[in-house]
Amino acid sequence: MVVGRRLVKETLSDKVRDHLKEMIERKEFEPSGQLPSEEVLGEMMGVSRITIRDALANLEMDGYVYRRQGKGTFANYRVAKVKHRISSAKEFFALISEKGFVPSVPYCHYYLGEAGPLVSSKLGCEPKTEIVTIEKLFLADQLPVIFCLNMIPAHLVDKQLFQEDLTRPIFKLLRNYSFPKIQYDIVDIIPTVADEKLARLMSCEQGSPLLLLEATAYDDQENPIILFQEYYREGFIRFSEVRTTHYHR
Repeated sequence: MVVGRRLVKETLSDKVRDHLKEMIERKEFEPSGQLPSEEVLGEMMGVSRITIRDALANLEMDGYVYRRQGKGTFANYRVAKVKHRISSAKEFFALISEKGFVPSVPYCHYYLGEAGPLVSSKLGCEPKTEIVTIEKLFLADQLPVIFCLNMIPAHLVDKQLFQEDLTRPIFKLLRNYSFPKIQYDIVDIIPTVADEKLARLMSCEQGSPLLLLEATAYDDQENPIILFQEYYREGFIRFSEVRTTHYHR
């Protein structure tokens, strides 16, 4: 399964979208669930109707609102209850904290190496291109739950990364090293099992089931700039997605 995720939200429409999403999650449009008109929402937020229309279109695409012909736009509270959507990238500390655990990173380091066939194909670079790989292990109440690798062409980032910076969320870390802005990533969802190294890091038996999210991130020029591999312990988290249909029987 392949999923696309937006990682950067910067436009006014995105900010309005996020604010409306928060209002829906707080159930501020009860009891009917009906949102005010585009004109009223624009006045409430101090933006144009075009901005409101764009924000509502994005919310409808994600399933947070639906339209009733001749009646208006309504909040979909069932969709708002979906906490962990695969289409939304989230920092691991926040993900672990939301589940009620204390997050920590006991293992974190980086190394230089050459791109193998998989990495070079995903990042569109020549084989044996120098790659910086950052590895992190995340714990939830001392239990290993996520192991991730971030693979980056060395020419895009300062090779002399400071160890104290490595525990920071990857997006914040890279901003400090003048890394190109990530616009979105495309994710492959892959059931896998723990090899010897993963079994040791995740404190599980070799062959134990894991969920792998393998994501290639792109900049605003559509260039692949980083490859993520995220391994999740079985039973720790269940990702969900909302699908909308556009067909008629």
